[in-house]
Amino acid sequence: LAAVACGLAAAVLVRRAGFRPATYYLLAFAAPMAASLFSVARNLGFFPANWIANYGVQIGSGVEIVLLALGLADRINTLKREKAAAQAAAVQALRRSEHELELRVQARTEELARANALLREREGQLERMADHDFLTGLANRRAFMGHGTAAVDQSRRYQRALSLLLLDIDHFKRINDTHGHAAGDTALRAVAEALRSV
Repeated sequence: LAAVACGLAAAVLVRRAGFRPATYYLLAFAAPMAASLFSVARNLGFFPANWIANYGVQIGSGVEIVLLALGLADRINTLKREKAAAQAAAVQALRRSEHELELRVQARTEELARANALLREREGQLERMADHDFLTGLANRRAFMGHGTAAVDQSRRYQRALSLLLLDIDHFKRINDTHGHAAGDTALRAVAEALRSV
């Protein structure tokens, strides 16, 4: 009788705490507990000896085995569902992480492309600044050496004549001395513009 009372109380308390398998435990042990109560009642003289009192524990145990098997199957299915849900959550988290990584890589790639374009533009500007006079914007001695060497090589390779035209501003020193260097700079810019126009 004490074992029945303890088993019943434990099942009810654990079920109230939210443990689902306790329902199957309670149902499974209800049959042998009822049979045990009949046996206790028979032993105390409340019931006559009959086949229910004599074989009730065995019948209850059979019912118990069936119900415990159902409870075990439910527990296995619950674990499978939890595992599938955990795997789905992990896959979703992985996809989300991959997507975020792709976005970060794409943003970084675009940022690097912009930086490279800016760098190429600045390199082009530096190259142009190195090869052109700051005041007039015309090609300077460094550019002349590069183009001149290539022209001489091409002239030799194809056995063609090469001409070089020199241009000088007459009395340029007098412009600087008389009117100042600012006027000389203006004259140089005017000559450069005239050369560019033809």
